[in-house]
Amino acid sequence: MKPIQFFLRYTLVPFVAIVLVASWAITTESTEIDARQYASLAEAYPQLPQSIKHELSESMKEDRISKSRYATLTREATNSGVILDWPQTPQGVAEERAKLKALIEASRD
Repeated sequence: MKPIQFFLRYTLVPFVAIVLVASWAITTESTEIDARQYASLAEAYPQLPQSIKHELSESMKEDRISKSRYATLTREATNSGVILDWPQTPQGVAEERAKLKALIEASRD
């Protein structure tokens, strides 16, 4: 086997595969949550502990919540004894995001 074939087969191809999978995973986890998830956060917002409300407020500074951030918030809420329930018929993402943002702004006052 020639050195270039060895390099391509055992070094370059696995490296490119790892880079592609990692970039796909990062892109998937950084996408915005859907309307049901925003609605569940808005519904549970009054029962959330102050520390989680603060983290939620920090997350909404970018005007959206990523899937990975939502997983963290959900885990912390569950550990605090608050259960997030998805409503049956939420509105669109923009409307549910606006509801949550309004709750956050109202609690700052």
